[in-house]
Amino acid sequence: MTVVIDPVFDPAPSLSREVAVSVAQDAAGSGAVAVFVQADGDLPAAVPAEIDREALAAAGFQSKPGQTLVLPGAPLTVLVGVGKGLTTAAELRDAVASFTRASREVSRIAADLSDVVTAGALSAELAAQVATEGAVLARYRYDALKGDAKTVQLEQLTLVLAGDAATEADAAEVGVERGLILARTASLARDLGNTPPRHLSAVKFAEIIEKIGPEYGLEVEVFDRQQLIDLGCGGLLGVNAGSTEEPRMVKLRYVPQGADEETPHLALVGKGIMYDSGGISLKPSNAMHAAMKLDMMGAGAVFSAMTSLRELGATSVVTGWLMCTDNMPSGSATKLGDVLTIRGGTTVEVKNTDA
Repeated sequence: MTVVIDPVFDPAPSLSREVAVSVAQDAAGSGAVAVFVQADGDLPAAVPAEIDREALAAAGFQSKPGQTLVLPGAPLTVLVGVGKGLTTAAELRDAVASFTRASREVSRIAADLSDVVTAGALSAELAAQVATEGAVLARYRYDALKGDAKTVQLEQLTLVLAGDAATEADAAEVGVERGLILARTASLARDLGNTPPRHLSAVKFAEIIEKIGPEYGLEVEVFDRQQLIDLGCGGLLGVNAGSTEEPRMVKLRYVPQGADEETPHLALVGKGIMYDSGGISLKPSNAMHAAMKLDMMGAGAVFSAMTSLRELGATSVVTGWLMCTDNMPSGSATKLGDVLTIRGGTTVEVKNTDA
């Protein structure tokens, strides 16, 4: 039986979604507002006056990091526990992520960063960056193949800088831009990892890279099965031997403006086993086997990361090599005891076909 996959299926749906992130002096127009609550001291002024710590404790809210409590109203007030306070980028990122998940039915949300910035633990730029990352990635869902997706997409994030912190708005805008780039990069990697293997073969992955890569300043070169044979890539071909899908090797190259022979050069190599059954050394049929579509995440991470290089102003030349195939059992699969000749002439005896 031949399973037909819609040829217009998009394995990278997050690239078509946009979140508007703004820096403002108030949360006007937002449907939910975060209030960060420490475990000790006075409650923030944004907490309704009739609520005290005793009432919060009765509701099970103890201000532990990541803990949330949604108070009804318009807008919703979402109390977010921050323990002893927000003093690191990771703590702020996690706190905003917790808030975003708690307000999952709301598309327009706001977080006040004024106290964090005024306290001096984080610069406005870094605070805005990690808050943007936390919100965008917390609302990420892979709904591409769901018939009735119920995820409320995040449309607007407002980062409030009021009072003395308002003077840092320009720096915060720079942080927002960087945060959006990094969140998009991580979302793309998640998309590729979440796409089922039948929808994202090595051939399809290479086609996606050829389409997307140049949009982000990357040179893309794809090597098909015959070219891999000509190059003597016996290792990749050996893993592919049991598959009905062709392998692909993808070369990516980023060259910063003004680069010359003295420019540092970094090489990244990504494992792209689109689905790893184990081959003849078949994996057991359990949850780990079901997760083997993720065996291509080395290649997915390298490609996704390289889409951000131009926008982040990377100053080194970067070359990426993605080695892509699935590993399947069949009458033509590589067998235990087979000897493969890899590029360069080295011979390798196969004692386990699990790639």
